[in-house]
Amino acid sequence: MAGESANNHATTLQAAVQEIQRLQRQMATFEADKALEHEKARLAA
Repeated sequence: MAGESANNHATTLQAAVQEIQRLQRQMATFEADKALEHEKARLAA
């Protein structure tokens, strides 16, 4: 029973870590897009 619970916690933790990593990639993409738009605006000015 205890082993099953620990495994469940490990699985939950792993899923949380993967979600955090996914969100970090999404944020990095957003920041890169924002920087690109800023650069385009600067060059157009």
